[in-house]
Amino acid sequence: MKVMLDTNVLLSGLGFSGVCSDLLEELLYQGCELIETDYILEELREKVRSKLKGEQREKALDLLLFLLQRLPLKVKRFDEYSVNLSKVEGLVPEEDTPILAAAVQQEVDYFVTGDKIHFLENKGVRSLLKAKLKSPKEMLEVLSTRRAGA
Repeated sequence: MKVMLDTNVLLSGLGFSGVCSDLLEELLYQGCELIETDYILEELREKVRSKLKGEQREKALDLLLFLLQRLPLKVKRFDEYSVNLSKVEGLVPEEDTPILAAAVQQEVDYFVTGDKIHFLENKGVRSLLKAKLKSPKEMLEVLSTRRAGA
């Protein structure tokens, strides 16, 4: 299973306990492949610097390194997903367009985000991504069902 996590899910999972950290654990446990983009990883770097301080930042970075060593990770470069920019233009704010362009790629099975306004409750995005679009809680349910069926 190939899962793309939005920056907000990664930051929450790395910096705070809760649904997003549980999701990261379950993705690791089930050996899912993480698909991220150069854009999301750069945004994550900026958010870790600005939002996490001291020991919380150190723990988040340690956890990120732990995950990167254990989860299969594919990082998509802009030239790989930019072909989808025209498909998604105008559906989300300009800063989220590269993320949506990457999420529509066929190799992404699920795109997980906590952004209700721009993604989860956006009718255009829901129509485009259909069942591929999940909140962290919904993705945990998918993984739980998958584990129960295994």
